[in-house]
Amino acid sequence: MEINCGIEIEAEYNSKIMTINRAPHHPSGSNKIAFGKQFFVEIDGSLRALKFKDHPVPNDHPGRKELYGTAEFVSKMFPITKYKETLDDFKEMIITLGKSKTMSDLIHFNRTTGCHIHISLKDDNKHSFPLKDVKMSEYILFNKLLMGKVTEKLPHVGAHFCGRFYREHARKRNQQKARNSSWNFETAENNHVEFRSFHLMGVETWEDLYTMFDIVFNELSQLCQRIIKKGVTNNFIYKPEHVSNFESSRNFSPHLGENRFRRQISRNVNMILEVGSSA
Repeated sequence: MEINCGIEIEAEYNSKIMTINRAPHHPSGSNKIAFGKQFFVEIDGSLRALKFKDHPVPNDHPGRKELYGTAEFVSKMFPITKYKETLDDFKEMIITLGKSKTMSDLIHFNRTTGCHIHISLKDDNKHSFPLKDVKMSEYILFNKLLMGKVTEKLPHVGAHFCGRFYREHARKRNQQKARNSSWNFETAENNHVEFRSFHLMGVETWEDLYTMFDIVFNELSQLCQRIIKKGVTNNFIYKPEHVSNFESSRNFSPHLGENRFRRQISRNVNMILEVGSSA
């Protein structure tokens, strides 16, 4: 099993002692601004500085005063087993710029910030698994387990975490797979989903930051293991032993009639997926 992830850490930063040049939101290639080796940094119009709001403002984007002192740090995709190395890169850059090892003096996570996690999954045969089609109940179970683990491991963070788990841009929709739900299934990549409920409000130390990511990546790993083991999605029973090249079947539509659906898959990968109404 191969799990790859990407993270978007949203935060406010102490502009009195740190200057961070930020790109516009979702910049294209040459317009991206690197932040260390693993991240890019950009503006997000939904973020606001609350703790450091009275500090001097940077001059990289004049005219948007409400966005001063906030940034979204977007990582490159990485194997889930390498998440600590990715966090190390983020921490090193913040400490270097801020000339302090105390996280709470440099960055802060407030009610406007989140931390989105992107996930893609391949089975042991390197076939992409269609995470978009996994039963919603699997993701709901993950959410409940994650909130319980954070409360257990970091009780001083747990109340903040659970209180803002479902919010404006990460709504609780147990049936509808919409972009602003806890889980976003409308990402650009075909077999790629985005977990939007994760956030870092209440985290004040580097130790707590690492613990939060220890918890979420452990739970994500277990989620993917459950999905592969069960092999069941909403639209078909996943049987990797029948698949010669699952990538070529990515364009199937669950809205096709059963016979047409079977013919389409058969043409693409020379196989038949068994459609199960109880999947």
